Amino acid sequence: MVKQKGVKKWFPVIAPDYLGGKQICQLVTSNVSDLIGRTISLLLSELTDDPSHTTVKIKFKVIGIRGESALTDFWGYELDRDFIRSLLRKGSSRVDRIFEATTKDGYKMRITVLAITRYEASQSQKKKMRKAMMEIILNKCNKLNYAQFIQELVFGKIESDLYNEAKKFHRIKLAGVKKMKIIEAPIKLEEIKASLAEAA
Repeated sequence: MVKQKGVKKWFPVIAPDYLGGKQICQLVTSNVSDLIGRTISLLLSELTDDPSHTTVKIKFKVIGIRGESALTDFWGYELDRDFIRSLLRKGSSRVDRIFEATTKDGYKMRITVLAITRYEASQSQKKKMRKAMMEIILNKCNKLNYAQFIQELVFGKIESDLYNEAKKFHRIKLAGVKKMKIIEAPIKLEEIKASLAEAA
């Protein structure tokens, strides 16, 4: 903990246990409560050490302090726009759907699913793909808690399931989650921040 105001100290920032609990960066502060709510952005490849994950940007939010480390929760996921653009060719179709979903333990997310077809898809095919991909995500959220959902998102299970569903309607180049962000979480960041400020 930072005992003396004005003295800056570095805190290792740790990924959630459900994503391996590794250090993702360091933050400096002279007031430990100021760390709560800070957002850290990085490439998924920096977390997984997998070069194929450089097309995904992820976000973490600091939600607590344990000893000398800042603890985080997963807070956002987005496919790189240039990567998406590189897959779009003349004659292919882009199929998006934005909706809200809530996990079993109360994390409310806004999710965009995306499919890119090899050839032009009809309106009927696009409609069926949108509906099918949304239903996969909603069904998962009904069964999974947030940590389980994020594990499936980060390690490719959701992408695989969406691809296998979308290809029933058309030949597919890509299907997956384009963007996910937290709208509402059961974590009370202001309360955590206030308790740390009192303890300092």
